[in-house]
Formats: sequence, structure tokens, C-alpha cells
Amino acid sequence: MKITKEEILENLDQVKKYISEIDNKPKIEEGTKHWFIDGGNQKGYTFWNNDNFDKERLANHNVYLKEANCNKQVAKNEALNKIKTFIKDNFEEFVPDWEVEDENKYSIYYDYKDEEWRIEYNRYCRELTLLPFLKSEKQAEQLVKDCKKELDILIK
Repeated sequence: MKITKEEILENLDQVKKYISEIDNKPKIEEGTKHWFIDGGNQKGYTFWNNDNFDKERLANHNVYLKEANCNKQVAKNEALNKIKTFIKDNFEEFVPDWEVEDENKYSIYYDYKDEEWRIEYNRYCRELTLLPFLKSEKQAEQLVKDCKKELDILIK
């Protein structure tokens, strides 16, 4: 089956329209109240003008059409900051050496089935995590014990 030039151009127009719809989502009407988080982790609100400020916030996933969603993200940011401060204040800095396979690198994860925090050691699988790796299982246990409230906020 041979496709004509006209059919290709018609399909191309449909693809361009589809891409445009994806790029412009969510479609926010002019004047829509929305919330954002400023550099100091403070919630603010404004009205959609479709200007560069709005587009930049949207591109950085910092537009919340529901105030409750913005509040939730502010709480997560605060919790993450408290946890990272706890790690910095209580443990020596640990930078994993991924070239050394027999060096244990500890992280924590939440087991939804058992509804509890677990500790995992890792030697050679580099993961993307919100929190830094820890040097020992004891540090990981201490982190879970002392920061459970903040950890729970991060997963909800």
C-alpha cells in the first residue's frame, strides 16, 4: 500500500495538533486562581495571565489548581528539609564510591504491604532517592526512629 503525499501531510497536521495539545496541558483559563510555592517554601496565589511567570511556574511543576495540593507539597518540602538537616547534623558526610562494590550503601524505603519503613543495603545498584545514602545500618535505623513523622509525610 502506497501512501500519497497528501495523506502524509494530513497525518503530519494531526500529529502537530496532538503534540500542541500535549505541550499546552493543562489548559488553564485566563483569570483562574492558582497556588504556587516561592523560594522560601511559602505558599502564594495569583491569577492565571498566561504570561512568562505563569508559563515558567507551569514548566517547573509549580502550579497548583487546588490549595490543598499546594499545602501538601509545602509540607513535603518541609519534611524533606528536616530529614536532610537531621542527617547533616547527626552523621558524618558519606559519599558513596560506586566503583567499590564491597562498600555498603544504606537507604530506606517504605514497604506498603507491611506498612513500615525498611532499610536496604546496596553495593552496586545506583538508585534515585530523595535522601542521601547512609554509611551504616545503625544510621538508617536512627533516621527512621527520629524522623518517622517526616518520612511518613513524604510518602502520603
